[in-house]
Amino acid sequence: MTPKSKLKTSSSAGQTMLLVVMMISGVVLSISLVAGILMIYQIRQAGNFTNSAKAIFAADTGVGWWFFSQTPSYNPAYNSSSINGAFGNGASFEIVELPNGTAKIVGQAGNSKRALLVESLAVLPGSASCEPMDIVLLIDASFDGGSDLNAIKLAAKGFASDLSPSPQGTHIGAIGVDDAAPPVTLMDDLTQINSAIDNIPNPIVGDDFNLAAGILGAHTALSEASDRLGVRDVIIILTGQRPNVPTTAPGAEALAQNQATSAKNDTDPISIVTILIDSPGAVTSAYYSQMASHPTYAYETTQANLSPAMLGTSDSLCQLHYLQCQDQNADVMLLVDTTIGSMGSVRTGLNAFVNRLNFALPPNPNQTMVGQIGYTDTYYGYNDPSTFRGSLASVLNAISQLVTFGPNNISAFDDAINGGASAILNNRPGDPAINDFMLIVTDSMPTAGDKGGVSAAAQLARDAGITTYVAALGSTDCLDDASYYRGVAGHPARCFDDTDYSDLDDLLTDELLLCP
Repeated sequence: MTPKSKLKTSSSAGQTMLLVVMMISGVVLSISLVAGILMIYQIRQAGNFTNSAKAIFAADTGVGWWFFSQTPSYNPAYNSSSINGAFGNGASFEIVELPNGTAKIVGQAGNSKRALLVESLAVLPGSASCEPMDIVLLIDASFDGGSDLNAIKLAAKGFASDLSPSPQGTHIGAIGVDDAAPPVTLMDDLTQINSAIDNIPNPIVGDDFNLAAGILGAHTALSEASDRLGVRDVIIILTGQRPNVPTTAPGAEALAQNQATSAKNDTDPISIVTILIDSPGAVTSAYYSQMASHPTYAYETTQANLSPAMLGTSDSLCQLHYLQCQDQNADVMLLVDTTIGSMGSVRTGLNAFVNRLNFALPPNPNQTMVGQIGYTDTYYGYNDPSTFRGSLASVLNAISQLVTFGPNNISAFDDAINGGASAILNNRPGDPAINDFMLIVTDSMPTAGDKGGVSAAAQLARDAGITTYVAALGSTDCLDDASYYRGVAGHPARCFDDTDYSDLDDLLTDELLLCP
């Protein structure tokens, strides 16, 4: 009996040892498997890291290429597709054009992709280039004798060259208008623009001048589906006479004025500039002064002085004035939406902003002066009507009086802009040393029915030479409603936004003033 019992005990012990060995082997195998998988991931991650670095550098190269494509010296024959995949390390980039002067640059290497979003402001404060515009030149092709028209063509080409057209910059179209008007094509290449100007046929003596048809064609071209959001639209009329066709009621002159009024009152208002050459008299001068968007946009010159006059027109359209630290002479109007809920933060931000003005642009009657308007849905008004303040203490006191009242419905917005512009223009009129600025601070959109009026009022202010800025706060930003506030400002570089009301100080001093 005893030997049999020992045999059973030895057999049980052997089975236990076998199970232990199998378990230990399983654990070791599992650890080895996990370690192997981790090693594979590490090796793959190391490879992805290399490709990721290649992709981000490829995207960075694409950014440089895209910014180069926005310059006047860019040759469209050299496009990004010609070098995609041509990098020695196998990386490539792709440029995806987006609305409002933005683009997505995607760099790729292997299976790794890295994307960068870039925006071309086209005009940076302090730069010498012009803000983007879409411009149509309407040239009276009924001038008697080719020499007159040739002089106009030469001046028009100098004007186009001065504005440096480019894909993301200014686009220009040019047509000759006699008894009819050909279709308008906007172009971004200076060679093509010059060719269009040169191809305007020399007139036949006695040809008629159908300005209404020309303005209608230009208006149509500037308002079609390809119209660029936030880009200023301009019609420039070069002539020496009043229109004389068609002769049907209400007559050529009235028809042309009606077409001009329609363009100026468009949802996206069009600025109209008139250049009267060798004016035949006061009646003609008054006619074109009425047609222009603003009296300052009605020019008169002689044929001999046409080229410098047109260069002066381009400078006026560019409005190369920016409110910056170290500027010396400025009239600054603050338009504050008093339906803003966080008015305390707005007052704090404006106080800090004005103190920076005091430091950089000392407010005194001989240098910078500041005015202020608070507006709501039912009220707008000056603190001390139409008075600009030349001392820091008086400006700070006016800001302290800003309070919140009224519902969030700013239908008096256009009245505020018109009132602010009038105050600016009447403060120190005709002084070329004074630059005029308007700063709008708001956190809401105008109602749908008021947007056209606000846009038109802002356009008139800009046409009068007032550089306009918008600070959009809270849930409202510059890209809302098809970049509406960028359009009010006249350029993306002059609209700023922030969700935090308390950041208004930094928004204005760092981004608007560019203070160090």
